[in-house]
Amino acid sequence: MNVDRATLDFMNAFSDNEKNEGQRLHEEGAVIQIFGNHLLIQGKVEERDWSCRTKLRLQGNRWQGEADDKSESGRAAIYATILEKIARKGEMPEAPNEVGERSLTEVLEEKLNRSLTGEEDEYLNKLERRYRRFELEREIFDSDLVRLCPRWPVENFDPLVLWPTPPNDIIEFWNYIVHAFQKGNYEYPEFLNAIVDREWTEKRMLEWEREREESDWKYKVEVFDKRSPEEGIQNVEFRLRISSREVRLMWRKEEEESFKRITEDDELEWLEERYVNGGLRMDPASEILWSKFLRAVAK
Repeated sequence: MNVDRATLDFMNAFSDNEKNEGQRLHEEGAVIQIFGNHLLIQGKVEERDWSCRTKLRLQGNRWQGEADDKSESGRAAIYATILEKIARKGEMPEAPNEVGERSLTEVLEEKLNRSLTGEEDEYLNKLERRYRRFELEREIFDSDLVRLCPRWPVENFDPLVLWPTPPNDIIEFWNYIVHAFQKGNYEYPEFLNAIVDREWTEKRMLEWEREREESDWKYKVEVFDKRSPEEGIQNVEFRLRISSREVRLMWRKEEEESFKRITEDDELEWLEERYVNGGLRMDPASEILWSKFLRAVAK
């Protein structure tokens, strides 16, 4: 095995047990994913119900390794990853676009029974870059999806929650994104339907969304039950005051005679909290005005 000094020094830092276990994992094909460049390599080692993500970084003339499993098994996974790098002679995909032992391009061209066009290949590169970003950061944002669909709304800078569990490969990644696009009636290139499994995705999303909905309702019921007796249910009414210059939302409690503006943040916070926890009661017209107002405030 002909390796450079930095790699050899790195491998010599492992214990005999870690080396033996890493060798076994590598020989049994447990390194299911590896990508990167000469400075940063990432891998995924998986065996039965255990998986471990690894990262190797070259700093100066020394390799440093880390794994999300901090035990001896994680160290063995790092060793298996460096063995995979050696076996590939440094020839690795820059992005984690492999599906099994084939690239996503190969999978698509086989399913389509043709070569990809230049435009299709360009879009696929965008998708692969988005997946590589996800693999690096384990998060996805509106700013990622807008690059795949210009009509996708960029509403905030918080990570999106698009799946019940993180996707294992780029095909699962794309299937979850397609589900989000379809829910919002957003278009995407037709050629990628070749790797879309709607039945697989919808089954997982339906179960997950139902569990989330049940969890939300349980939380609301618990909060409602814990509310102090003196809070009770507050009857309120909302109206719009329209002038030549502006439109303002006015409100009042049942026992009050006149409507007033929402002038303080604390007042708005109190109304929102009571509303979310089922502590406000209002007529249908007020419900429409209040819900529209909340959407406008959220933006």
